[in-house]
Amino acid sequence: MPLTPEQAQECSRLKQLFLEKSDISQREFVKKYNLGTPANLGQYLQGRRPLNLKIANVMAKALGIEVSDFSPRLAKEISLLKADRVVPYNPPGLKPIPLVAFAPASPFTDTGQLADPRTYIETGDYVLVGEEFPDGTFATKIEGRSMEPDFVEGDIIVIDPSLRPLPGDFVLAQRQSPCSDGAEWTFKKYRPRGINEAGLEVYELTPLNPDFPVLRSDREQCCILGVMVEHRRQYRRRR
Repeated sequence: MPLTPEQAQECSRLKQLFLEKSDISQREFVKKYNLGTPANLGQYLQGRRPLNLKIANVMAKALGIEVSDFSPRLAKEISLLKADRVVPYNPPGLKPIPLVAFAPASPFTDTGQLADPRTYIETGDYVLVGEEFPDGTFATKIEGRSMEPDFVEGDIIVIDPSLRPLPGDFVLAQRQSPCSDGAEWTFKKYRPRGINEAGLEVYELTPLNPDFPVLRSDREQCCILGVMVEHRRQYRRRR
């Protein structure tokens, strides 16, 4: 769907501000601020895709400007959301953790921390877990069929990034996408396979569904983001 004149003007203004205020390339910029690929950013700057609240907030913070500098429309939406914000109630013994989309691009910083975890919670993207779970724990919803029948699409898994995986653990990993120049997530069973000549651990990421391939760390770029510590499934009620 083509952009409205207002949306096109927003993109044009943001592109102008980006050229004025950014002292790094688009490739460096998207890596630094976890915006996927340069092509993704280019879609907004070239006016091929309308700006949304998330990209507007990230770009404004990164460039040191206000959203109203390029989109009064989105700035108004943000002010209305803030005025209507409800602080989540945390029952005793429970705490909220971010519910992160099964991301094609990493939402983590270079230090391995989830970028702006409070943003997820403030916008309602969270689940409640016991207070014993360490800071940095997050949740995500499974996509795809590679872990059926034990895990199905839509199941929520809770991931602890501080744990070192043991044989047989279920892990969330990030790998270089075979379909693009970006990264993607995969959820698999962890199986160590020894140490290679360079002294690096070799492991397999194994699906439970035999129709999907086994991934090996010595054959493609991948890294483990954390170990699953809780699995939640929503069952359909009979009528």
